[in-house]
Amino acid sequence: MIIKSLNALGVFGNASLNSVDLALVATDGVDVQRFIKTRTVHYPEELCLNIRALIARRGWNYSS
Repeated sequence: MIIKSLNALGVFGNASLNSVDLALVATDGVDVQRFIKTRTVHYPEELCLNIRALIARRGWNYSS
């Protein structure tokens, strides 16, 4: 059986609601073979405030 390697991008929001984490990995579809690149992209402060305000308006139980 030949297992081809492919690249996959993972995107993760974090609990502080101030950034998103990205990970580009090489995988065979089951296991991560290697991390190619990782990065955290921070949101502008105004966007952070808007996200938190939306959560508060929706009545979701979120605490940071």
